[in-house]
Amino acid sequence: MAQKYRHKITSVSLINYHFVWIPRRRRKVLGGKIAERLSQLIAEVVAKLDCEIIAQEIMPDHVHLFLNCPTNISPDQIMFRIKAAFAGKTKNIS
Repeated sequence: MAQKYRHKITSVSLINYHFVWIPRRRRKVLGGKIAERLSQLIAEVVAKLDCEIIAQEIMPDHVHLFLNCPTNISPDQIMFRIKAAFAGKTKNIS
């Protein structure tokens, strides 16, 4: 898979991050409608951050996310915004 470099006025970059995270106590809760909604929320947040999803895999007990991101946002801010979008929005999903 060929990736595109990000060209700015004074720089050229190609930054990819591989994020892996688990639910609390590694419970197997990421399945069915919850996994679908998580995928939608991740796509929405990533689009707002001007990032690109290279690969995404949602397993019952963990998530793998491989992103191509700009240089102006740090990895901790990316995860903060993704997790903040998902926090509290699963209460109506069953």
